[in-house]
Amino acid sequence: MLAIREAFLIFIDSPFVIDRELIVESDSINAVNWVNSPSSTPWRVLNFINHNENLKKQLKGWKVTHVFREVNCITDQLAKERVGRCNDLLVRSWG
Repeated sequence: MLAIREAFLIFIDSPFVIDRELIVESDSINAVNWVNSPSSTPWRVLNFINHNENLKKQLKGWKVTHVFREVNCITDQLAKERVGRCNDLLVRSWG
């Protein structure tokens, strides 16, 4: 859920937001379902979903889809490595 929100935030801050659509793939079927159908969200994560809903309004278009973790091995490994980092790996160079 937080990774999807971070993808929205990074994309909105990029120059690509003007003329491109965002495609996010997640291995969390619940997160995908909640982002795509906010009315099915449990109350305990509703705050995150509401924030995502506001972010979606700033995008030309977006798509969030489910992929199996086994298919997305490299991304899964990067996510596991991120857990132990103190600082963000991404440096924004646009401006």
